[in-house]
Amino acid sequence: MKLNIKKLVLKNFKAFVAHQFEIGSCNLAILDGPNGFGKTSFFDAVEFLLTGDIGRYNNLESSVVDKRSIALGSPIVHDQAVAGAEISIVAEIETSHGLFYLKRSASKDKLDKGKGLGLKLFKLYELTSLDGEGRLVQDEGPFLETMLGVGYLRDFKLFHYIEQEDNTAILKSKASTKQQKIDHLFDVGDYREKIKKIDSAKELIASLKTTAKKEDLLSRKAEIEQLHRSVNVGDENVGEAYQKLISVTHQPWDHEDIAVKSSIIATWLGDEGALNRLRKFIEGVDNFINSKYNSKIDKVLKPKQEALESLLRFGGRLDSIAVYINDVAFYDFGVDFLSKFESGLPLSLKEDLKFDADVFDGFGFELSYNDFSQAVAEIKLVVENSNSVELAYNELKASRDLFVVKYSSEHVKHDDAHCPACGYDWKSYDELLRHMESQRLVLETLVDVNGEALKRNIELFERKVLGPIRKAIGEHAAVQKDSIDYKKKITELREEQVSYLRKLVRAYLSYGIDVRPFYCASFDLQEPLDVNRLGEAVSGLYRFVDHDAIDEDFQEIFEQVFLEDDKAALGLELDSIDRKISYVKAAYTGSIYSDIKDKEKTYSAAEDIYKKAIYLDKALGKLKDIYNENLNSYVASIAKGIEVLFHIYSGRLLQNFQSGLGIFIETDGKNLSFRENPKKLHDVIFSMSSGQLSSLVLSFTLALNKRYARNAILLIDDPVQTLDDINVAGFVDLLRTEFSDRQIILSTHEDEMSAYMQYKFKKYNLDAEGLDFKQVFAVN
Repeated sequence: MKLNIKKLVLKNFKAFVAHQFEIGSCNLAILDGPNGFGKTSFFDAVEFLLTGDIGRYNNLESSVVDKRSIALGSPIVHDQAVAGAEISIVAEIETSHGLFYLKRSASKDKLDKGKGLGLKLFKLYELTSLDGEGRLVQDEGPFLETMLGVGYLRDFKLFHYIEQEDNTAILKSKASTKQQKIDHLFDVGDYREKIKKIDSAKELIASLKTTAKKEDLLSRKAEIEQLHRSVNVGDENVGEAYQKLISVTHQPWDHEDIAVKSSIIATWLGDEGALNRLRKFIEGVDNFINSKYNSKIDKVLKPKQEALESLLRFGGRLDSIAVYINDVAFYDFGVDFLSKFESGLPLSLKEDLKFDADVFDGFGFELSYNDFSQAVAEIKLVVENSNSVELAYNELKASRDLFVVKYSSEHVKHDDAHCPACGYDWKSYDELLRHMESQRLVLETLVDVNGEALKRNIELFERKVLGPIRKAIGEHAAVQKDSIDYKKKITELREEQVSYLRKLVRAYLSYGIDVRPFYCASFDLQEPLDVNRLGEAVSGLYRFVDHDAIDEDFQEIFEQVFLEDDKAALGLELDSIDRKISYVKAAYTGSIYSDIKDKEKTYSAAEDIYKKAIYLDKALGKLKDIYNENLNSYVASIAKGIEVLFHIYSGRLLQNFQSGLGIFIETDGKNLSFRENPKKLHDVIFSMSSGQLSSLVLSFTLALNKRYARNAILLIDDPVQTLDDINVAGFVDLLRTEFSDRQIILSTHEDEMSAYMQYKFKKYNLDAEGLDFKQVFAVN
């Protein structure tokens, strides 16, 4: 089939920013230029376009690159490609079916987001022209097979493309691997596939005839014999009449028609089975119900210690909480008020003298909160209008009076005679107080001399305003003194706590216990509580329980069988359970016979499969031997088709090989090797130089291409890297004589060799041209 690449356009692909290659020759196109100028990239582009893959890069990525450290972006994108750029390969290809325009492309943005080559991100398009509109090819395989022939993807690297890298790989592989690589050339793929299917079938059959399968059959047979021995003929006809035992739930063993396996019925009848467990439950049901009753009492009437103490201490006064809240509010108001005027006037006027108006007025003072606020404002105005000397003397006097009062209250019991200000020892506590009093008189004289007006206003405010209020607060504090701590404690209870205590009182009453006699009578928070006496009253409600008669699983049975219904559990009798056990035993005997029939049936089927598996395994083994024998004979016979061409081509390229011209192919259908002559035992790779091995690869690939290639194209990447001049001359002569009907695209880094090849082809009246990649690279 004709296949000529006429044009190739690369954009942002590897070393090429944008370049169009025009290949005018349908015989020989030589890619000229030193190493590193993009010749191999040209072949990569052709391979990628036609196959969707770049084999050498995939090999490198899988065997060399550490996938844990692969950077974002693809290495096939040109370094100067901008964001949003397209990486594309476009070609004009002429085939026997006409001209085709193919394009494989992807966006740089998508490639930059991924790791590795990103070849699967490229899509294939069929264009109307080289720069025309394109149609996305949804299924590449069928499309390219229609264009290039069936099996093109498999044949491309074997027949049409000789890579520069590791081109001796097929020679250095195992003999069986060499055979596998060219197996399809002999059209034996279907036969190999059938042999594989036979092997797969044998693997499947092998699992049916294992030692474990045989042991399983023996085990099944023994089990059937044991079942026969476990029952007596006629037992299935002996039993009780059906009577439903449980009404509140549906138990599997309580059905009239017990259609389950005998193994399940056996579990019901066992010592730890459902029926015997139920019988033991009924034997101890009274103790169990009493235990649950006692547990309910404990749960309801024995709360946590903290809750119980709160009930006994505060339960009798829960209805007075609202009153106590007011008492605490008045008390706290009094404390706050006195503390703010503790330092005396005028120092106290510097405090924030705002109070709760409702609490102030609710206290019942002689003046209202508004009158008090006005009086405070007036005395503040007097203080503010006084000169600094008056104010200082009055503040000093007030501070001194407060200091003396506090000192006296704290030290009177100790008879301390040392001055608290300077530390002087006055010999006696009374002498110290006398000197303090003399100091007061001195200060009062100073105040009288320097601030008579201020003094009168302060004394008036003290007498008319503060005096009555202090007296009322003191009287209220005296009344609340013994109960205020209790009231504060009870008013700290949250609403849900009060609700719980009321609920607890009702719970005790529901069991006939009046808790009022157990309440504490005083407001003393340290008063002992009758917790133990209340506990004794609760314990008096308990019913007798023999705990040894209660098993751990009684609760589970009570829930699952009786749905926690006391009446249903207490109403069941032991005689009824015994009759149910007899009924289930009869059903068990009948089920055993049914099991025996089922097991005999499954045993017979399993035994049949086992015997057939043994027979089929032997038959398939014989069939595989016949296939292999005939196939190997067939492959060995038709290998002669390539052997002659290979022998001739290798002889043309190995003109100075010391053992003579031509290499032989040896194959028995399973293994492939290359020999200098049929009598040699070892492969030629042990006696040839690298140049000779390259010649051998070229010879082998050319022979394959000549004999089996469906497409008239041959791609060779720098074949003269390791060939000497004599081999090159033979190689060029071979190409122009044997492959003149193919388009050959060949690269070389030697200008003289390129000129020589073009000269030899043109002399033979064949088209030949050179593409200068050094110039192409300079333009890019």
